[in-house]
Amino acid sequence: MVPVFVPVLLVTADAHGAWTLSPPQSDCRSSEISRPSHSHAPIDSLLAAINFGTLDHVLKATNQIKALHYKGAALNVVYALWRENKAEFPNLRWDVATLPLVRVEFANILLQAWKNGAFSLAEGDRTEMHAFLRAVVANTDRDLFLLGNAISTLALLDDPHDVQLILEVLAKHRSSMLFRQAALALLTMCTDEAQQALKKLPTYATNQSDKDFLQRLHDDRARLRGFWCPK
Repeated sequence: MVPVFVPVLLVTADAHGAWTLSPPQSDCRSSEISRPSHSHAPIDSLLAAINFGTLDHVLKATNQIKALHYKGAALNVVYALWRENKAEFPNLRWDVATLPLVRVEFANILLQAWKNGAFSLAEGDRTEMHAFLRAVVANTDRDLFLLGNAISTLALLDDPHDVQLILEVLAKHRSSMLFRQAALALLTMCTDEAQQALKKLPTYATNQSDKDFLQRLHDDRARLRGFWCPK
């Protein structure tokens, strides 16, 4: 596979407010990593955030890993978390690590690294991620933050069959946030189907601000697609 530079796509944790799970049980915490801390390396911060049970901190930690531009051993750890390697992390709160939003983040990190040529993902891994992401997109009704991030991650696989699913979601959920995430997702997909779908997006806009956003994307389309879909 020819490496393609994919600009880092970060998740904004405060887009959905402070989302905190119930406090963990005392025997679920690691004795060495018990709470998020900016003094930890990014991967330690991620493990700490998972054990602490606060999704805002998990998202901040995954953003830190993305900001590393996919170098170092962090990717191997994220892959082990995606594979649910409980033997390697026996003290981890797997009830948090296996939440759909957290697994979407793992997939996002790994797929962006794969597209950048920084990490090798077997076809079986990509197929598994694809099935998982499609299921999240197809079956998520109320959590639009999860839905938007799943769409953004699904787009990294460049499967033309996913375009119709994205349009169906937009028709079902009249959300400005979701509209903008879907527009960016379609723009990053290097398929003719995605580019044709972009022409239909004005009909899904929820307000004039969405239409203005779409126009700005259109005006900057050539430059943006140069990042994601170089010839």
